[in-house]
Amino acid sequence: MAVEEKRARIDKTRPTNGSRLFEPFRALGYVASSIPHSIQYRGQTAFITTGIGRSFHVYDAEKINLLFVGPQFDSDVASVLSIGDETFVSTGGEVVVCRRGKRVAALESAERGEISSLQHFGDHIIGISADNAVVVWDRGSRELFTALEFAREAFQVTAVVHPSTYVNKIVVGSAQGGMQVWNIQTRRCLYEFKSVGSGIACLVQAPAIDVLALGLLDGRVLLHNVKQDRAVMQLAQEGR
Repeated sequence: MAVEEKRARIDKTRPTNGSRLFEPFRALGYVASSIPHSIQYRGQTAFITTGIGRSFHVYDAEKINLLFVGPQFDSDVASVLSIGDETFVSTGGEVVVCRRGKRVAALESAERGEISSLQHFGDHIIGISADNAVVVWDRGSRELFTALEFAREAFQVTAVVHPSTYVNKIVVGSAQGGMQVWNIQTRRCLYEFKSVGSGIACLVQAPAIDVLALGLLDGRVLLHNVKQDRAVMQLAQEGR
């Protein structure tokens, strides 16, 4: 009787529509904070780095085995980024460099408050500071390379991405719905896009060259060709 009840419970958890496309595979969110995780590939193996309060975890993505636990910081982790053997952790206004769960260095202090949205850009590390600037570091020397400042009332920075094959260029998104293309070497704004009608929550490079995916606060997802400045596709979901 107990076996039949167990089978009945299992059957209730299976999808009834016949599709296994969105069926859960493995759960990782039991021990993770709300900050975005970082995924990197080493050969055929993928590794996931997640923030957990004042530390971070590194997992083997295939079996969700915990490989490394980071040190305990004085403040909550605001962003994580994994590159090779190094994990870059933004916490308490500084960006700490860890290797195999141990602190080994720190990027030069920008003295701009909390840093979020750490990204890898060629030989550089970029992030968004609390005072509404895009901060760029040289990854090799750990030194501050430059900072692009914006007026919060007109352009509150919410997302940044490096479009594939665009040398020295980044696209910056705003809470006002606009985007700008900047050259980090010359510190010049090269182009400004019209507002998409809602705040931009995230920017991601699409598999196609010249195309970026925009996640908006009104629940829409836009595919936008930045070279031609035209919308390619729009998806919508309920909520944000």
